[in-house]
Amino acid sequence: DLALAENKYIEIIGLDSKNFKAFKELGRLYFEKKQYEEAKQTFEHVLKLKEDDEDIYENLAQIAREKGDLDEARDEYLKSINLNKQNAQTHFSLACVYQVMGKGPEAIRSLKKALKIEPANPKYLDTMLEISIIVKDKALALETYQKLFKTNPDNKKIAEFKKQIDEL
Repeated sequence: DLALAENKYIEIIGLDSKNFKAFKELGRLYFEKKQYEEAKQTFEHVLKLKEDDEDIYENLAQIAREKGDLDEARDEYLKSINLNKQNAQTHFSLACVYQVMGKGPEAIRSLKKALKIEPANPKYLDTMLEISIIVKDKALALETYQKLFKTNPDNKKIAEFKKQIDEL
């Protein structure tokens, strides 16, 4: 029951306005319900919340390192890295929303942010390649094709992608 799930996520957010998981699931729910504008706004909000926390973890790690507590510094850096990976996933989710909204340039911008964090993620590269072909950006398509081929040469769509790029 999507309506019930939506109400529960909103209730959770009402109790904890920084609950990333509830916001992220709410964004996915909106995407599933084809409420793309709401999904976009929710994912953008998740990214803003996470940016603040990422800076906090990096600052805490730096403080711990300065104090000589390398174990604590490592733990804080690991939290920052984990948050970064979650940000990559959220950028990817936002790119998918933009893609179904027909906003290719915005989807590419979000995918570039995801790929900056995880440059060899085959799912992100595959989607970037698909969108770059749709928007007829041959240079980006070739660049992404090469990265995808290097990362995942067994991808069953590689030959088809190459054919589509050559036709641009």
